[in-house]
Amino acid sequence: MRCVSYTRTVSNKASMSGMITESIMEQNTRIQDFAKAHGWKIEKKYSDRKKDENEETAFLEMKADGIARKFDCVVIDSMDLCGKRVSMAVDLFSLVFFPAGIHFAVVEDGVVSSEMPTAEAQEYLERKREASRYGRASVGARKSCEMRQYPKYGYVYEGDSMELVINEEEAAVIREVFQLADKKTRLVDIVKIMEERKIEPPHHYAGSQGDRWSVGKVRTILENRLYIGEWKRTIDGKKVIVLCPAIVDKVVFESVQKEREKHKKPKSSKMCSEVIFSQMITDSGTGAPINLYTHQSKKIKIYRMGYPKPPEADYDKLWITYEEVERQVREQLAVEKRKAEYALRMIESETGIAEKEKRIGTVRMEMQDVLAQMMEVEAERHTRHRDLDFDVNDLDDRFSDLDEQMCKLERKAAGIEQVFSEKNPWILAFTSLDLNAELDRKTVRKCIEHIEIFEFESVTVYFSEQEWFYKLPDGWFLEDARWQEKAEEKR
Repeated sequence: MRCVSYTRTVSNKASMSGMITESIMEQNTRIQDFAKAHGWKIEKKYSDRKKDENEETAFLEMKADGIARKFDCVVIDSMDLCGKRVSMAVDLFSLVFFPAGIHFAVVEDGVVSSEMPTAEAQEYLERKREASRYGRASVGARKSCEMRQYPKYGYVYEGDSMELVINEEEAAVIREVFQLADKKTRLVDIVKIMEERKIEPPHHYAGSQGDRWSVGKVRTILENRLYIGEWKRTIDGKKVIVLCPAIVDKVVFESVQKEREKHKKPKSSKMCSEVIFSQMITDSGTGAPINLYTHQSKKIKIYRMGYPKPPEADYDKLWITYEEVERQVREQLAVEKRKAEYALRMIESETGIAEKEKRIGTVRMEMQDVLAQMMEVEAERHTRHRDLDFDVNDLDDRFSDLDEQMCKLERKAAGIEQVFSEKNPWILAFTSLDLNAELDRKTVRKCIEHIEIFEFESVTVYFSEQEWFYKLPDGWFLEDARWQEKAEEKR
């Protein structure tokens, strides 16, 4: 196996934190030891040595040589030491090298892609992408946010520190609000008391708006655990509770919460379920909206048109029950879920893997053709750079067009990878669907784009993410429903 290595002076982590990274020599030593342990020989070394986090000369050279199939495996010390950003390394390996049969090895993690299943290698790369995404926020910027002194009603900061000290004037108002609430005073009456006494409202701290007291401001005070000494902060990216001086006794605070809990109106799950299809249903014949009503005599929920009805909507039936609509929607959701589960099994099968490789292979050939043209442009630039009539702008334009083509092909390859994976949005939406649970508006909006009712008899559901469904092979889903038989056999 022809192996090459890649190192760089400034790492992804170093550029984020300001730390000095390990030297090229140290990286090369670890890479050589790793290669020797696997019986490999490093035939070429690519190294971005400039102390510039945007340096990528060697990285791009390695990318071009890889597409030209000049090596079979890249060995790196760490994903944080490969390219300007981890995401660039992930894209290079997962979208360009890996589909072309070029493997990668990461010394830090002991990962060798040739020694693991394709899905496991791709999963490793995606984990690295996610870890990098969450770590990209500047440490300095995060610390700055953590040390920002946001106003807290009832408190002031002690100098430039993050220590809170009670503001006795505002604290007296807070205690009175809690005392009134503890005596079962209505929130609206507390507002009136504060307004009549012309007490300054808490309009200058985060989360508060306006210059007058309101029920919302009173509620915010009563729900804030800061006033019993529990200050919610974010430190080093984690939510923590920091102790601070308490303004209100915890017994009083909990008593108020219990009293307020008694007056909360329970949510009606039935009512919530009845509005889940709101503004989604139309009549298939006229396109007129169909809405939910209560039948005046039967006292049941029905779907019908509003008045006046379109004259062409002269149907035998005038309405359909909510229960019947939900029943038919559930039946069609169940079929779509089985179809998605079947598709997931197919993409993991030899048939699915072969189809994906076939499509990516076609894109790979196009990429190699574009790369060959890019190399021809560079060769012409090198040959003619001394010619007096040489127009460098023309070559730049041609190279730019080819580079844009290459980027489009890389995105196309990434799209194929997503189509034939569990991250296909259609597969993801319907395999995660729980049909044993009550339908809610969030689930409906995620899975359904539109519903049509034909003469108040039958319901047709138009599902979301269908463009991703149609990117899968047509032969997998035959109209004679043989796929359903196969899906049932696997259940």
